[in-house]
Amino acid sequence: MKKWLKTVIILLVIGAVGAGIFFGLPLLREEAMARAAATAEARALDNTVEVRLDDLTVIVSANGSVRPVQSGVLVWQTSGVVDTVLVEVGDVVQEGDLLAEIDGTTLSQSIINARTDLANAQKSLNDLLTSETPAAQARLALVQAQTAYDDAVDKRGSLNYQRVTSLTLDQLEAELLLARNALEDAEKQYEQFADRPENDSVRLSFFSRLTTARRNEQRAQANYNFALAGPDEQEIEKVDAELLLAESRLADARREWERLQNGPAAEDIMVLEARIESAQAILKTAYVEATFDGTITDVSVMRGDSVNVGTVAFRIDNLEKLYVDAFVLEIDINQVSVGQAVAIELDGAPGRSYNGVVTQVAKVGQTVGSQVQFKVTVEILDADDAVRPGMTADVSIVTRELAQVLQVANQALFFEEERVYVVVVNPLLRTTREVEVVTGISANAYTVVLEGNLKEGDELLLNLPETNDFVRDQFDNRPGFLGG
Repeated sequence: MKKWLKTVIILLVIGAVGAGIFFGLPLLREEAMARAAATAEARALDNTVEVRLDDLTVIVSANGSVRPVQSGVLVWQTSGVVDTVLVEVGDVVQEGDLLAEIDGTTLSQSIINARTDLANAQKSLNDLLTSETPAAQARLALVQAQTAYDDAVDKRGSLNYQRVTSLTLDQLEAELLLARNALEDAEKQYEQFADRPENDSVRLSFFSRLTTARRNEQRAQANYNFALAGPDEQEIEKVDAELLLAESRLADARREWERLQNGPAAEDIMVLEARIESAQAILKTAYVEATFDGTITDVSVMRGDSVNVGTVAFRIDNLEKLYVDAFVLEIDINQVSVGQAVAIELDGAPGRSYNGVVTQVAKVGQTVGSQVQFKVTVEILDADDAVRPGMTADVSIVTRELAQVLQVANQALFFEEERVYVVVVNPLLRTTREVEVVTGISANAYTVVLEGNLKEGDELLLNLPETNDFVRDQFDNRPGFLGG
């Protein structure tokens, strides 16, 4: 009896277990499917992002380096031994301040000669500005030139008539007549003794008188003929040349007088001033002076150093303003303009951010490798002691700011041929729907939605293929969920 009861109990237990298995398996299966769906849904919702209504700032990023507003390296312009160095690194100097000087005993001959020339030029300029002698000399030269010119004009005018005046011609004619009469008398007297011997003293005396009378008559005839005739071409050309020369000298004298009558000529003053400036420039090569206001940032010479032309002496930087020269790619350059705000971060000042403004945009790009870049100059508005020339800088140029615009994450956008859409997830209804959108500008991983049936807070499925595949696998394209 006990054995039979034991068998019955075992059979009942086996039956109960079998019934439990028979009736419990479908429930377990449904519970497993529910858990899988919940897991898939949670996985999907973990990969969603909300539509947001917020301000959007469009920036263009670039990098560059910090530089001062002005920088210069000063070099020696002559050779010699350094005598004095008057500044050190960190000193603030003004334009024209003396920084270092060459020992005078080691200066070149050209500098020594420049000192003499400077003194002579300064004295000549002083004499020119105070003396009245040049003007008086110019006036005298003008009077003399005028007289010479008038005489030349009269001489040239006389050539249009006879060589001499009528009075002179009458005198020459009278002299000719007298000479002829004297010749006739001498001939008559000689005829009285002509038959005497050749060595007769009386005959010889009258023959000498006859010879003299003939010579005088010939000279008087020649003078009269010359005065009576007009000038020849050669004589006219000579007088014309003398007249032209006298006219030219008169013009020169007049110009000189006009230049000096009211004091020293401006040209003369300019020549002497140029000589003075040239000598001073040569003398300046004996020392180095600041060429602009700034701070000494490097000293390369010491007293006693031997230097030559081109030897570096100092570096000066004007640190009153600091700039960043950044380089923007050509695809972004047309968004950048003067006056835009800039955020600046420096590798040398981690954790700090500085404000800036665009002050200049290059009109011409430069090719770097396979890219074309444009230089954009940014002024740092709130630079402190941590900002130093040469530091690497990352700049973010604010090119546009939109207030309270509807935005979606870029990863929530789906692209299919010519349309763009998003997938809106409804966690409560466990459904999704596709919404076509028209997009605007993008910035900071978000894009503005210009058109589309969306509102702030809508949950959008991210465009992640692995997430979509996982959901489809779990729900087997279950209707009402994720497009099924």
